[in-house]
Parts: sequence; C-alpha cells; structure tokens
Amino acid sequence: MATSALLLKSDDIKYREVFGAAGYTTSFSDVLTFEARNRDELAARLLALATYDSLIVTSPRASQAIVDTLQALPAAERPRVLAQLQVLQVFSVGKKTSEPLTAIGVACLGEDSGSGDVLAPYIASMQDPTSTKPTLFVCGEKHHDALPTSFRERGRVLEEIVVYASAAVETIAYFADPTAERPAWVAFFSPSGVHTARRVVAVDWTRIKKVAIGKTTATALAKAAEETGDASWAAATVAAKPTAEGLVEAMVAFDAQLQTTIEKTTSM
Repeated sequence: MATSALLLKSDDIKYREVFGAAGYTTSFSDVLTFEARNRDELAARLLALATYDSLIVTSPRASQAIVDTLQALPAAERPRVLAQLQVLQVFSVGKKTSEPLTAIGVACLGEDSGSGDVLAPYIASMQDPTSTKPTLFVCGEKHHDALPTSFRERGRVLEEIVVYASAAVETIAYFADPTAERPAWVAFFSPSGVHTARRVVAVDWTRIKKVAIGKTTATALAKAAEETGDASWAAATVAAKPTAEGLVEAMVAFDAQLQTTIEKTTSM
C-alpha cells in the first residue's frame, strides 16, 4: 500500500515522479504567493551585463525572472544579452534553480552546493581575485545573509536586485477538503510553511511525520516544537540535499528504521 505525502509547494511533476517511484502518493498545497518586483530595473541590469563579473541565483523564480525579462527586451537586444549571459559566470545553488536558465543555453556553476552557505566559498574560489567588477545577485525579498556576508568579508561588491516578494497564505488548502485523508508525511520547504501549518489547528499534527527540505526549515520545525511543547513538530528527518530525491531518500530511510524498530518491539 502506498504511503501518502503532502508537499507544501506548488504542483511539480518531478516530485510526483520521484515520490511515485518510491511508493508514495503525493498531494500538493502551496503555502506562498508571489509578486513580481523591479522588472524594469532587472532589464536595465541585463542590458549592462558587461559591467558585471558574475551573476548569482538562489531560487527558480529568480532564474525565471531573468528569462522572462530577457524575452521582454526589444528584439534587437535579445541576442546580445543572451550571448553575454551564456559566457558570464553564473552561479546557482541547485539544478532546479538553474532549470529556466539552462533551458536557454546558460550553464550554471555550483549546482551541487544546495545552499548559499556552501555556494559562498565556492564562488570565492572561482572568481578572479583581481576583478573589480561587481557581482549581480538576483533574488527574492527574503534571502539568507551567507552570500552578502561572504562578499563583504572579501571586500567584493555584491549588487542585489529583488525580483519577487513572497507572502504566506492563511491556511493549507488541502486540509480545507473534509474528504482529504490525513497524510502520513508532510514535507516542509520553508519556515513560512511551518508558520502556516501551526495555524491549522483542526489537524492532529501529532500523527503526521514531518520532513524538512533543509536545515533552515528544520530549525523552524524545532522552534515550533519548543514553543508548543509538542515534540512531534520536530522534523522526523531532513533531506541531505534540497531535491525531490533528497527528500525521498530521507523519508525512505526513516520509514525503514521505524519499521525495524516496530518489528523488534513486537518480537520481544
């Protein structure tokens, strides 16, 4: 019998396939809404790519914003800007983040990093130490300080441009359906998802296993456990890498260990 999992993100065919292959049935419920920001300014930055040493993206939406803005440029400018993108050092935290750019022929570096904390020293090792050009960081309104801190410590200029803002929804739509089954697992992709879940009081969260996409989200779950006095809010497991495969591997390993423990207990 398949194990049910609710993923607190927008529907994603890659996650459906990976989870399905591992024996999980998936449902999706996004807990964030997004609003585009500063697209005219982004267009101006893209038209001036030659003035930058490199470019950084840490989310698929940032990459998609670049692609959308590129496609909206005057037809005469598009080939030039695309050609510059294709030869510029572009750094990304993961393959999922890179996908919109990869689709237009832009190769990204650092895709195995998985986080800004790991990407920062990689960028430092790859950049020309003699370059005085700034680096362009295309990002969302909320992002971690690892990259800005690294550039500041190295005395390098990092120009940030916020291209989208996110806001948490009030509730989890999945649980608004009275016929929806209680999932065995809920996968959390951001602290915002944890905050939204805590507002859904009609759900017996003690009977649901939680998996976190990474350390930041796991920390938010640990905080929820501490603040509520309910240890079940803590992540049962955390993905080693922030990917569909990473989540599934963590869940499968936890379920296998749990089953072993149950079998040992019942055999006593």
